[in-house]
Amino acid sequence: MTIEFISFIKIISQIIIFFSFIISTNETYNNKKFNLPKKIYILCFSIIMSIVINFLSAELSFLIYGILIIPLFIIYKYILDVKNNTNIMSLLLFYIMISFCEMLAYFLIRESFNAYIEDFHTNFNISLYFIVLKLFIFITLLILLNKYIKKNNKKLHEVIDSFSNKELLFLISLCCSVIIPELLKFNTDKSDYNFNFLSLNIFQLAIIFTLIFSYFKYIHFYNKSQSELIESKTYNKTLVELVENLRILKHDYNNILQSINGYIVTKQYNELEEHMKSLTSEASNISNLECINPEIINQPAIYGIVGAKYFVANSKNIQFKLDVLTDISTIDFDFTDLSRILGILLDNAIEASEKTETPKIHLTFKYDKAKQANIIIIKNSVIPNLNLDVSKIFNKGVSSKKVKSGIGLWEVKKIISSKSNSQIYASLKDNEFCQTIIIEKI
Repeated sequence: MTIEFISFIKIISQIIIFFSFIISTNETYNNKKFNLPKKIYILCFSIIMSIVINFLSAELSFLIYGILIIPLFIIYKYILDVKNNTNIMSLLLFYIMISFCEMLAYFLIRESFNAYIEDFHTNFNISLYFIVLKLFIFITLLILLNKYIKKNNKKLHEVIDSFSNKELLFLISLCCSVIIPELLKFNTDKSDYNFNFLSLNIFQLAIIFTLIFSYFKYIHFYNKSQSELIESKTYNKTLVELVENLRILKHDYNNILQSINGYIVTKQYNELEEHMKSLTSEASNISNLECINPEIINQPAIYGIVGAKYFVANSKNIQFKLDVLTDISTIDFDFTDLSRILGILLDNAIEASEKTETPKIHLTFKYDKAKQANIIIIKNSVIPNLNLDVSKIFNKGVSSKKVKSGIGLWEVKKIISSKSNSQIYASLKDNEFCQTIIIEKI
């Protein structure tokens, strides 16, 4: 009865650990509640894996957690739709947390009761105290972790999304190189093994993970500050061009009035009509110029890149229409990356549209309440009967030589795919190429 009861308590403990970690960390990180079916799937997974641990468990459970990496990865990726970067970081964090909790609980129980490792299986009281203490430590750490995630959610998204495959591989390799040798030694000769080495390894692993993550966080924000410096220069250049255009407009104002008055005085009404058509076209450009305003485009990086591309398009006689129907500064996306994306897409739009008879670009920022997402739409004219497969344009190496619409699109897709809250779609209809970026609220 005692063995069965301890096994039951151990299974319940592991279920709580699995279920609470998966649900609470992901709901805190993604700011969205999981529906009931997903919670049932996770609960079933937790029960199955807890039973597996109970039957395969050696002296400590974390020694056989390696077999759970694949099913845990599948849960994150296909049931919770977690991006690979977040998935891998969650797995590493889970392993380190459970290892740390078990080792700390083991030491506290061992020192308190002067127990040996065999007692953790044969002594009912020690086994029970160990399970309860491990669970208590884990839940305490989980609460602290959730508070940290909630407080630094946006920064965590930026840092984790910025990890490259090589950096993730390096982090995994480093963690494995720290813990695997000691685990092999321990399993080779348990009777002669000094358990303090394995304990030291676990604490070392936790410290290394923290330091490496902090290092990458520092590198990320250093690179971001460098990018922001470049963006500031673009921002200032756009402001200078805007002021110069307004100065020219003010200078031309009196001349325009005088020319209209001249046509009226000389009663050259036909010529006045042609002159007014020309002024109407210029007025359209002036109306658009009003939108290139730092109070409307209220994020420096986006203002700089949109303003710069507007003046490039204007210099090539491309009609550039801009609609800002949302607060750009609240878009949940790294603005350095978003400015890169807009730069690539607008460059492509300029190159494509200038080859058409009526070159035009339409850039829209808006918020969709139903989708709880900001939407950015870039439309541009293209040459008639363009043979372009929009389903393949984001593939690496694919581009359209006629309109250059594939330049950088693979890089755009790569950046957007690395974010957990964004997608991009393309369409071609009625000689108009459209690209839509959807950025969900975090």
